[in-house]
Amino acid sequence: MALLKIQQRRAEDDAEYYRARDPEQRKLSQREQILAKMGEAEALKKDLRDQHKDVADKQAPNRVQMKVWSDLQQILKLKKELLAKQMQQADAEGPKVGADENILIL
Repeated sequence: MALLKIQQRRAEDDAEYYRARDPEQRKLSQREQILAKMGEAEALKKDLRDQHKDVADKQAPNRVQMKVWSDLQQILKLKKELLAKQMQQADAEGPKVGADENILIL
C-alpha cells in the first residue's frame, strides 16, 4: 500500500513539474530527465556509428599494408639466408686469386 502511495505522489509531482512554466522546474520532471538521457544516448550512438564506419573504412588499406610488410619481411629473411649460404660456399671453396668478391646487399 505504501508503495502505491509513493508512486502516486511521484506521478503527481512529475505532472506538476511538467506543467510548470519555469524551465528549471521542468528539468526536475522524470519525463524531461528521461528525454535528456535519450538524447544523450542518441548522440553517443551516432558517435559510435561514425567511429565504427571510420574503423571499417581504414581496415582494408591497413590489411593490405600489413600483407605488404609481411611479404617484405619474408623476402629480406630469404635474402639473408641466401647470402649466408653464398658466404659458406665461398669459404668452403677457399680463396680465389683475382676473384671479385663484391657482394651487393639490399
